[in-house]
Parts: sequence; C-alpha cells; structure tokens
Amino acid sequence: MHTLNIVVFKLFEFYGYSMKRIRNFYFAFTRIFVVFLSLLLSLLPTGCHDRLSDSALTPLERALSDSILKGHYSWALETIERERPLTADSDEYYSQTLLKAIAEFYMTRTDSMYTDLNLVLHYLACLPQPLTQRQRYLAARTHMVRGASYMQYDYLPDTALASYERALSYLAPGQEPALRQQILANTADALKISGQLDRSLDYFERARHLSDSLGDTPWDRLALNLGMAAAYTELRDFESQPPIWQEIESIWDELPLHDRFSYLTALSNSYYFRRAYTDSEHTLQRLDSVLAGNKEMEWERNFNRVNMADVYLRLNATDTARRLLDQTLHYFTDVQPNPYVSHYIGTLYTGYNIQTGAYAKVEAQLADTSRDKPTRPEQRLADLEMRQEYYARTGQWHKAYIAQLQYRTLDDSLRNQRIQMYNRTLRQRYERDAEIKSLRNDLHERQQKLTLNTILAVAAIIVVVLLGIVLAMSRRLARERERGMLRKLLEQRMQSARNRLSPHFIYNTLNHAIADDTTSTDRLRRLVRLLRRQQLMTDELVTTLADELAFIEDYVTLQSEGSRGIVKYTTSIAPDIDSAKVRLPSMTLQLCVENAFKHGFASLGNNVERLLVIKAVSRDDSIVIEVCNNMNPDAGPSNDSTRTGLRIIMTTLQILNEHQARHIIYRLEPWTDNPQQAGYMAQLIIPNNFKFDYL
Repeated sequence: MHTLNIVVFKLFEFYGYSMKRIRNFYFAFTRIFVVFLSLLLSLLPTGCHDRLSDSALTPLERALSDSILKGHYSWALETIERERPLTADSDEYYSQTLLKAIAEFYMTRTDSMYTDLNLVLHYLACLPQPLTQRQRYLAARTHMVRGASYMQYDYLPDTALASYERALSYLAPGQEPALRQQILANTADALKISGQLDRSLDYFERARHLSDSLGDTPWDRLALNLGMAAAYTELRDFESQPPIWQEIESIWDELPLHDRFSYLTALSNSYYFRRAYTDSEHTLQRLDSVLAGNKEMEWERNFNRVNMADVYLRLNATDTARRLLDQTLHYFTDVQPNPYVSHYIGTLYTGYNIQTGAYAKVEAQLADTSRDKPTRPEQRLADLEMRQEYYARTGQWHKAYIAQLQYRTLDDSLRNQRIQMYNRTLRQRYERDAEIKSLRNDLHERQQKLTLNTILAVAAIIVVVLLGIVLAMSRRLARERERGMLRKLLEQRMQSARNRLSPHFIYNTLNHAIADDTTSTDRLRRLVRLLRRQQLMTDELVTTLADELAFIEDYVTLQSEGSRGIVKYTTSIAPDIDSAKVRLPSMTLQLCVENAFKHGFASLGNNVERLLVIKAVSRDDSIVIEVCNNMNPDAGPSNDSTRTGLRIIMTTLQILNEHQARHIIYRLEPWTDNPQQAGYMAQLIIPNNFKFDYL
C-alpha cells in the first residue's frame, strides 16, 4: 500500500498536477474508500478487531510509522523533510513532526527529539478546546514517546509515569486500543523499574486483556512479552519464560535493532539472575555482534558492554572487565552523561578492586561522600553484596555482618513483595480464565439462537462470498496496475542512467581517433561497440555481470586515452561466480565507474597512477560486487557534483526491493587500501534469490 501511495503521487505529479490538488484528490478518494469498506464490513460477522486502529493517521503517516518500526529511519526522516513543508502549521505537519521525534528516539538523537516533542506539545496547548479525535491521538502518542525517553535516556520512572498517565487521559474508552495497549505496557514497565511491582502487574494484565481482544500476533505482542519476561525475572519465575523467548525468537529476522537489543538484554538478565553467567556472557556477546558497526546504536552498545563487564567479573575475567569499564566510563560521563549507568560502573570498579586486592582504592571509594547513594532496589542489593564481600575479605567481621543483615532485610522485603505479586498473578489469571469461560458460554447460546435464522445466514454467506470474489479480483487487478506503474516509473528513473554517455565524451574520443591514425580504427571500433551495447541495454532493465563488465571495459579504455595519468584497471571475479549468470540492474556499475573518472581521478595530479578495481565474491548467500577507485587525500567534495547518479541508484534499488524477502544493498565507503590511502569503494550486495522478474 505504501508503494502504491508513492506511485500515485509521482504519476499525478508527472502529468502536471500541483501537489495540493494531488493531495486533495487522494484524500477525498481515501475517505470514499473508507466509507465503502465500512459498509462492507458491516455485513460481516462481528467480533474481529483491526490491529491498525490508528484511524487518526493518514496513509502517508502510516507508511512512515511502519518504516520507523522496521528500522528504516533515514528514509523516514528524508520523506518527512520533503513532505512536511507542504502541510505547514496543521495537524498533519505536527503529526509528521512527532514521527520525526520517534525516529530520533531510536537513533539516540535526544536533543533534537526533545525539541520536536516540545514543538508538538506547544502546538496542542495553543489549540481551542475540546481537541478533535485526531488531536487527542496526537497528544496521547506525544506524551507516550516523552515518557519512553525519560525511561530510556534519563532513568526517571516517576516522571515517565506522569507522562504515561497524561497520555491515557487523552484516550476515550474504546478508542485507539492498539495505542492504549502500548501505553499500558510502558506504564507497567516503569512501575516495575520504580519498585511498584503490584501496580506493575495490574497494568500488565490490562495490557494482556487488550492484546487478547485485538488478536495480536507475536510481533504485536513484542513489547508486552519483553515486559512480562522482565517481571518473571523479578519474580525469579524462570520456568514461565521459555514460551516467551521462543515466541520472540520466531520473529527474530523481522526485529529492528532496538527490539533485538531489548530482547537480548532481557534474556541475558534472566541468565544472570539464574547465576548462569556463561550463558549470559554468550547472549551479551551475540548482542555486541548485532550492534557492531551501527553508530545509531552507540548508546545501547556501550550499555551492553557495561553488562558484559559485570558478567566478566562474575567469571573472574578481571582484565577483560577492566578494559570494558574503562571504555564505557568515558562514554557515560563525557559523551552521553547518565548518572544511573555511571553509578553502576562505579560499583563494578569497586568489585574489580576487591577481586584484584586493591583494598586501598576500595576504602577510598566507600569513603567518598560525593557519590550518590543508590536508589533502585537492585542497585542497593549490588552495593550491599559488594560491601559484604569486601569486609569479609579484609576481616572486618562486624561491618560484614551489618552489610549481610541489611542485604537480607532488603532482599526479604523484595521477596515478600514478589511473592505477593505472584499470588496476585495467579488470582488474576484465574479470574481471567473464568471470564473467558463465561464469554464462551454466551457465545454458545448465541450460536443456538442463530440456528433459527439459517436461511438468512446462508443468504448472507452467499453475499459475502460474492463480495469476496469481487474484492479478490479488484485486488488482483490493482496489483497488476501497480506492477505496471512501478515498471514504468523504474524505466523512467533508469532511462537517464542508460543515456549518460555524454556527447562531450563521444567528441573527445573521435578527436583522439582523428589525431592518432595508428589506433583510430581500434578506437572507432570500440566506440561503435560501446554505442551499440548502450542501445541494446536501453530496452533491458536487468543485465548480466558479464555484459556490464564488457561495457565498462570499452568505456574505461576510451576514457583512459584522455587521462592525465595511467589508468590501471583490474577485475577480480571469484572462481565460484559465473558472471554470465549473475544478474543486476543495468548500468549500475557503469555509474560508479563514471563517478570514479569524474570526481575521484579528477582530483589526482598529472602522471599519478589511477587505480580502478572491480571485484566480485560470494558472501553470506549473496554476490558482493565492489568498485574501488583512488583519489587525492587532500581533495574536498566536488563542487560540480549533483549526486544524480547516486540518487538514480538508490531510487532504482528502492523500487526493485519492494515486495522482496531480501533487499539489494548499496553502500559507499572510504577505500584506503591503495598508495594514496584515499578513495571510495561502491559496494553492491545482491541476494542469490533476488527476483528480478517481479516487475
């Protein structure tokens, strides 16, 4: 649906319609369709709930929200920056601003996130009362995101609870159940963190009731499952956790990075409190590998390494633990200051000093009155456990006894609270099962009454089947039209890529051929062959690696004749790759080669060797093709660069990747493995099972 929205907008824009007229027409059509769909659904049996109950969202906002949930933050931000100015000072404008803040939340851009949230709240505060349903939805979601940020980055559960309570106040009973369920789950998590375990359970149960009524999938239940798993860890009820872990693992491939972080962190905590430190260490190592190389998840990776340091101390790997503590202390004190994590690191340093026998440092740390006392129960327990171990090692038996007594008192109070909460859980489960049984009895009575209307039911079924057939045929025709429009759009996007051999390049080649009689025949032959291949590739969206390399061979040879230095062009194709069978979008590599000449080699001085390397290897069930070129390390960005080629490649891949299980990935990274130690490497990763025949 998201792809169809984009295609419709682009086609209308292509035929000369203004953006305002396009939007008015499109939203009018959408309203008519929604009314028709509502009438159709009124003929169907009741009892089903639509998970996407966010009726206040426009189709574009739904597409943006789905993209953010799937981790496509950059695309969402680019789309918002492009579309938002068209709806200035309106509900839609600030709804897109909220979506921008959500993307920034996941990207750890806290300053800009808080700025955008404040913009939305200021706009809502200036509106006349009462607010519309769309505005109430916007207010509820904004306060929910604000509460989540207080929990994630500031560790202020009480402040977060106030934001969640404010968010719930904007939702009328029965409205926006999906959003309400998310707020309830977040509230339950904040209550658990603040130590209010009994209230936390209440909110978890309310969220679970909503989840059941919505018919949630494992993906929809993810946040709730993570919260319940953490609650089971607090209860030390590890036997109830395996079904939750299995359900989350079943959708691992669909999880964006931030959800993988939450899942693996919760799983490692479960192992930690079971004293299965080796399993906890393996889980944290897995998470560290998942987060590696992603700058947007730098906060999460550093926090994960603090947890790793804790586990390594438990495993007596003190050197590894000290290295991780030194790395993370700088981050959480200078880069992203966080008092909670800093105190956690300080406690781990004390544990390290105890294990290594640096008792003088331990005494200094314990005597440091400037350190804030721990407030969270698990922090106090960890601090008391550390003190108890230190006093026992140094023979301070009275202090060790006092620390042990305080530890047991606090642990017993928490344990009693956990037992009470667990009993409450069992009672609420019983009440819930009784309620379900009552509903089943009511359903059975209704089914008996419906037997009296068999004839009408059969007629209704026939109508529904006919409508279903009509809808299925309509959807099939719509998919065919969508494919046709996508293909036309792709052809228009790629047309400029196939016709990029400029007349200037052709004229230069002819001039060289005329000036040098000894090689003019070969040059002209190459030029004719190049133009003929270009003409043949104009009608093809996809070509083979062999044809693309043959085209590039002639292009590089002709282009090198006018170069100020020697062009050293090499190709390296892995033995297990048949270049005649590898398929890729036509002219994609050619664009990279052209940019190498236009921007990379142009920065090099006379008589400096130009390096152009094309490599292809098999890796992780994919074909990885790299185009590398050197350049002057002192050269700045090219002033005449329009980035047209890069936009063509990215737009082409975006369209090709729609409806594909695995996507073609394009990356542009520095290439320093050359004498100049500067250059670029364009990387194209093509899955082996990519379906080029879809369009």
